[in-house]
Amino acid sequence: MSNREIIQKIKDLKSFEAGGRPSDAWTLSNREILMSQICPQVVENRTTKSEKVYYWQYFSNVFSQKVVRPVAISFMVVALLLTYNIVVNKANASLPGDAFYPIKITAEKIQEALAFSDEAKINLIVDKNNTRADEISQLAMRPEQEGQVGAINNLTSQIAQNSQDLKEKLKQNQNDPKAVSLAATVEAGTSQTVEKLNSVKLSPEIKDKVAPALAQATLSAKETGTDALKVLADNQRTSNPTVPDTDVAGRLNGQVKADFESIKDLTAKINSLSVPAVATTISGKETKNTSSTIDASSTPTKITSVIDASTTKDLLEKLKKASTTLDQVDGLLEKKDTAGALIKLKEADAIIAEVSKFVSGFSEQPKVEVKDIDKPVVTSTATSTIDKTDKDTKVVPLASAK
Repeated sequence: MSNREIIQKIKDLKSFEAGGRPSDAWTLSNREILMSQICPQVVENRTTKSEKVYYWQYFSNVFSQKVVRPVAISFMVVALLLTYNIVVNKANASLPGDAFYPIKITAEKIQEALAFSDEAKINLIVDKNNTRADEISQLAMRPEQEGQVGAINNLTSQIAQNSQDLKEKLKQNQNDPKAVSLAATVEAGTSQTVEKLNSVKLSPEIKDKVAPALAQATLSAKETGTDALKVLADNQRTSNPTVPDTDVAGRLNGQVKADFESIKDLTAKINSLSVPAVATTISGKETKNTSSTIDASSTPTKITSVIDASTTKDLLEKLKKASTTLDQVDGLLEKKDTAGALIKLKEADAIIAEVSKFVSGFSEQPKVEVKDIDKPVVTSTATSTIDKTDKDTKVVPLASAK
């Protein structure tokens, strides 16, 4: 072969390589095959190592997918549940002004949005009233702080509004087959609300600012409970009553008993408010006398009552009238006249609420005993202002309590 032919063959070979050269990807994927033809022993060793790496990666991936990932997800779910429970418990225990209280209100609104039946809505309103009553009780136990009075008054207004909403629900469902069961739910729930509101202890610092609204909320809840009792009583007069006589009578007797307890408490409070409040003037400066005995050496001494005699008498007469009305309720119940008993019960509740609202803003005064005075001793039921000097005593009538 001549040189010219060899050169031509080389050129042909170059042109063949450019047109048919395999891709790099194909070369890499078939590297082991090509190397096995060049050096079989080295490829065998490399294949063994590759298999080990492959199996390790395989088991690692399986372990990650089948074990690690589910465990991690489980831990995340448990952590979220724990966080949720902590937040919910904090929110349920929160009071107006607390950081978690908006969450509590938001949860209530979500529940209301998801309540479609009247039965569910009534249950939610009843629960809300009892929750608000608990919040009032807890707020009242706290030391006086900014916003406390406004928060309590806002809660009492919510209870009054919720009670009105319950009345409307009862009217809307009065012809519904479930009216009796709804009324029983309302009556039981409002009884709890009234009991909780009656047990609220107000500090002297906020008493006069929140007591009237508290009394109004209590009256609204009572009236709603009485309306619910009327639904139960009306059911008894139907041709096919579903509520036993004893059930309605028992509920009415429970309210009558609670009203008698309220009359007893109010009577004791009025008597304590008619006890003289004492202030001793020494060297022209007025100071509070906290002892139960006033020494005649502290002169002059001024003795005043919180409520004067005429107002005290009027309040006690009203309570006596309420007590008589409750006795009439008992008589009507014995005659099985539940409709008449409900009317009288409402009258008694209104009287009790009026007296409670009047005296709720007053603070009780300690009993005092005056000794060693030349003139006759002033008893604990005194209802006048007495300016005492060494020689004479002048009595100045008090103005009526506002």
